[in-house]
Amino acid sequence: MSWTDGPLIGFDVETTGVDPENDRIVTGTVIVDMPGFDLRVSNWTIDPGIEIPESASRIHGVTTEHVREHGQRPTVAVWDIWDTIAAHWGPNVPLVIYNAPFDLTMLDRELARHGFGGLEIRGPVLCPLTIDRAVDRYRRGKRTLTDLFRHYCGMDLTEAHASEADVRATLMVLRVIAKKYPVIGNASLDKLHQHEKTWYHNWSMNFATYLAKSAHELSAEEEEKVLGMIGNLKVNAKNWPMIPAQ
Repeated sequence: MSWTDGPLIGFDVETTGVDPENDRIVTGTVIVDMPGFDLRVSNWTIDPGIEIPESASRIHGVTTEHVREHGQRPTVAVWDIWDTIAAHWGPNVPLVIYNAPFDLTMLDRELARHGFGGLEIRGPVLCPLTIDRAVDRYRRGKRTLTDLFRHYCGMDLTEAHASEADVRATLMVLRVIAKKYPVIGNASLDKLHQHEKTWYHNWSMNFATYLAKSAHELSAEEEEKVLGMIGNLKVNAKNWPMIPAQ
């Protein structure tokens, strides 16, 4: 039986920014997708204790005022998110995350920040973005979740950047990829997890080289951002898909 016939756990967060070391989670969703049963959806709204920049609010629609009124304390919500994931995630039940290095690293840093000691990799992580880059390397165009959803599912993604909508779309995209490419659907979860390490490493090094070559065309401020991005690309090969602490 293929892993595609079994349960999947989907996960997504929306945040105050893109720096796992300093930014915070403001919403999170975990969905348990078991074929033949209704999706089990868990959502969290979190008051991060800091202002949510307008630039972030414009993307995901979550404001400082909203989380102060409706959000949980992060010490409660962050542990609850992890506890929900850990209750299902294991060697035969993969955790599915679009752009897994970012979201999983954000959760790891939040767990550490609030005294829970960080995150333990308990089973395979499947990242549809990383898999898509490997199976259709030369396809032109962007590869946002909205783009992948349109490409693989033939529909527009409504409510993009809302964590629940993003998890639902991510799970659908992965199942379509697995069906379209038997090399993915027929592979063991352990093999896929191992392959993703290589696929992500190869992509990140190529992208880092591209950014470095482009740096001479950038301002000093833009160059600093590029160097930061290159640092964030260095996922620890032994602990995929975690980004090493700065």
